[in-house]
Amino acid sequence: MRHLGMHSTIFILTLALLGSTAAAAGFEADIVPFSDRFPVEISVPDQAAVSELAGLGIDIDAVKDGVVRAYVNENELEEIELLGYTVKPIPNQALRMWRSLKEAEGEKDVYHDYTALTTYLQGVAADHPAITELVSIGQSVQGRELWFIKITDNPDLEESEPEFKYISTMHGDEVVGVENCLKLIDLLTDNYDS
Repeated sequence: MRHLGMHSTIFILTLALLGSTAAAAGFEADIVPFSDRFPVEISVPDQAAVSELAGLGIDIDAVKDGVVRAYVNENELEEIELLGYTVKPIPNQALRMWRSLKEAEGEKDVYHDYTALTTYLQGVAADHPAITELVSIGQSVQGRELWFIKITDNPDLEESEPEFKYISTMHGDEVVGVENCLKLIDLLTDNYDS
């Protein structure tokens, strides 16, 4: 897209993706392929209990009618149960629907994990060296590179022109952002001159 050549298009793929681990019994079906977390409901007697759970650093999604809906990993589950709370697994309906659609299409778990994503971005940069620059802008708390790919007609220059920044990962359970950014990267790089 020649007119975009005048503007830098910047993608930040903030990837602090976690590796999956074996889940506690009853929770396996709802662990997402890029994380070690699964959805649960935790019965709570009052607001003080909600505050106590929040103090554990768990990912609280909602609080309603004495129930906290959250995403936890195995260690957090054990810690919550040791505090005396009743925890039950809940279906991750979005994940189950996505899996059933992919299975019907003959595909499984097509989201990119960290390794596949790194390889993919390196391939894009190698295929389009004249218009891309792939750099790490730091590391996640797990020591993984936070990838940044710049798409422009002069990737080695900092030019005074409008820029667009797309960030793919805002919430851990909204992983479609990474895949959408990859599709947009392909669209822009494969069609840059047209």
